[in-house]
Amino acid sequence: MAVNNLEFISSSNSSFMTGKNTINWVISVVLCSFFIACKQDPMQDFEESRRKMNEIENLSFSQTVYYPNPMGLVDTLKVSKDISRNPQSIIGYDFLIKGGGRDVLYEHGEFKMVNHQKREVTIFPSDKTSERDLNILNNRFIQYSPLTLVNLEDWYYSGDTSLNESNYTMYKRVDLDTVINENSVYTVFRIYIHSESKLPERFERNNYYKGELSQRVVYEYDQYRFGTSNSKSQYSIPSNFISVPYGRSTQDLMMLKKGEKAPDFEGFDLKNEWVETGDFADQQVLVMFSAINCGYCKLAMEFLTEENIQFSEQMNLISFYPEDTKDQVSRYMNNFNPSFPLIANAGEVGQAFGVNGYPTFYLINRKGEIEEVVQGFDQDFLNKFLIRKGS
Repeated sequence: MAVNNLEFISSSNSSFMTGKNTINWVISVVLCSFFIACKQDPMQDFEESRRKMNEIENLSFSQTVYYPNPMGLVDTLKVSKDISRNPQSIIGYDFLIKGGGRDVLYEHGEFKMVNHQKREVTIFPSDKTSERDLNILNNRFIQYSPLTLVNLEDWYYSGDTSLNESNYTMYKRVDLDTVINENSVYTVFRIYIHSESKLPERFERNNYYKGELSQRVVYEYDQYRFGTSNSKSQYSIPSNFISVPYGRSTQDLMMLKKGEKAPDFEGFDLKNEWVETGDFADQQVLVMFSAINCGYCKLAMEFLTEENIQFSEQMNLISFYPEDTKDQVSRYMNNFNPSFPLIANAGEVGQAFGVNGYPTFYLINRKGEIEEVVQGFDQDFLNKFLIRKGS
């Protein structure tokens, strides 16, 4: 009997506990449903955030990423970002991203990557448009920008929370759910919308492997500043940098040096007139290598085509465009009025001189030897060969 009583008591307690758990579960579901119902539309904050992001003309903000590294530490990178609406852009807007010793600029279809340490600007010639677009779309500060994130589909309400004494509405999105080599791989996005401003202020990319969290990358957004179409920020390319075509390194070609014999050159200029080395016998020649989407080359061309300057006697200037076609250079020159010959499709000439960046200037003396080599736009260097009219 004792055993039976114990069995009865144990069975009764088990039934009681099961019933209690069921009641707690029901209460939790009811409360959860109540709070969601009180919120009316749980997606309201998200839709309001999307609307605000898509109505901007100009926007500036800071973006900080916390990225775990293999050493078990967290790398931190903070950038500033300026955005200007442009329906013609591949992503709907132009942008300037600055931080970490690099600037990334996309404006009117031209994409440039500025490396301050190397003092180089990577440019994308006209035959590299697909590479340009991939670099834009794969940039992590574009992929995980608030403007990109709020326009993704399949977000759903996750709950409300508080961070740093501010209230947020959380939303989730499953970005990846697959099996690789019989192991589950799962990636979920979480975005935090500020309850008052309705702006995204935090984003998490959570990666799970075999059901365990393997990596969490966090982006934070702050210092939002909205502007009109007339408040677009301006960017000036640092002086004395050189432009390097995408996929090429300054180490790819060995530039000719002072004292070396200058290679012969020839070709038809934009006026279909034949130009060759012999035309400049016993004269000094300043050879300039340029590219039409190189900002420093544009500055040099503007300077060299000013109305009040002329070249000194016995000095000749000729400009080569190794990366660009004749039609492209001709259209580009509608903005200037050069008095010197320009030769496009000059890839072979550029290779002969070992040109690895733009602009590059070679001063050739009367003996046909290289007397000076200058890379970048150096106004003091060019002034040595110019005379100001009326001075």
